[in-house]
Amino acid sequence: MQKVNHLQCVIDKSSLKYLRVKGGEKGEILRITLPWMPWKVGKARGERRMLIEKLFDVYPTRVLWLSEWSSDTACGWNKFDSVESFFLLKDDLVCGDWLLSFFQQENNVLREVSQLAPSEIGIDGAVNKLKELGAEVVIHSFYDDIEWFLHITGSGLTFYRPRN
Repeated sequence: MQKVNHLQCVIDKSSLKYLRVKGGEKGEILRITLPWMPWKVGKARGERRMLIEKLFDVYPTRVLWLSEWSSDTACGWNKFDSVESFFLLKDDLVCGDWLLSFFQQENNVLREVSQLAPSEIGIDGAVNKLKELGAEVVIHSFYDDIEWFLHITGSGLTFYRPRN
């Protein structure tokens, strides 16, 4: 049997041709940045969407925090049942300053995270608290949405498969 990290299969850095990805070799954080060349940004955003879609497929519970900076109407915590409902917020997402968390278990996640105020305790404090609540992956979008920090907090859904 071969030990496989499912998250590494979902986030295959070699398949991302337009996004710039750093980190993740030994640490828990990937820095994902849009390209500098404006003509490549559209394809890079497509890769981001593909990454989000894959994470939505793997993790049944997804919770988004939008700051007041990013949204006038939907700020606070929101839970999403589908990737389509998440992308309906695209006008709010492009401003950045949000956290998207993925959980394997439900366990009253929305009630628990609604107690968190990332704007008061800071992003690092919020990510640490989300880890404690069981988040496997947390994406933090910086203010202008050019940079994402992908925090791999859980076990990475390690499983075993037969060797070829």
